[in-house]
Amino acid sequence: MADNDVRRSFYDKHGFEVHDERTVEFVEQEVDDIVLVRDL
Repeated sequence: MADNDVRRSFYDKHGFEVHDERTVEFVEQEVDDIVLVRDL
């Protein structure tokens, strides 16, 4: 989820970049989500 700063900092540190941003339904609520990718 987009607002999870702890996980986001881990992925940023390991070279992941935002590929897509979207809103998804999670436990009957809409939340912001991101898709992160990294070249291998």
